[in-house]
Amino acid sequence: GMPFDHARNTACQKLLELQWEYLFFLDDDVGCPPDTIIKLLRHRLPIVSGVYYRRNLPLTPVMLKNSPNGPQWITEYPQNSLIEVDFVGAGCLLIQRQVLESLPPLSNRCRWFQWQCDRTDLPSLDKTSEDFTFMTHARNHGYKIMVDTSIQCSHIGLSASSIEGFKPLELKT
Repeated sequence: GMPFDHARNTACQKLLELQWEYLFFLDDDVGCPPDTIIKLLRHRLPIVSGVYYRRNLPLTPVMLKNSPNGPQWITEYPQNSLIEVDFVGAGCLLIQRQVLESLPPLSNRCRWFQWQCDRTDLPSLDKTSEDFTFMTHARNHGYKIMVDTSIQCSHIGLSASSIEGFKPLELKT
């Protein structure tokens, strides 16, 4: 029931309080393979994600690379590989404790994640979701954003989006 940024920041704070080493975000509308956490942990990377797709058009993975024209959706990538991106959604994301400990606060109000989509005081390219704001902040402090393309998730709404495209949900009676 919390706003996205508040919920993510609360989880990060809890990780630090409980002395855990990793925080895994799995959004309630993302389905991942059963071995996802094990695969992500094996990389021993500060920030690593699985692949999941947008729930609307254009159907692309929720990962982007910066370009001279601004961030661009990554539509082609090597399968079963570890790739570096500039932005990834936090729907299937593993973060090491050291990242959260080392990043300075984004503002007086938010430490790591900050929803900026509706801010009128920012240029349009800076109006980003809480996960993209986190990725920018982490990259600006030397962290690489990695994606394991062998982890293919589905993103569920009125249909399920995945590497295979959109599939209508089947209602069971």
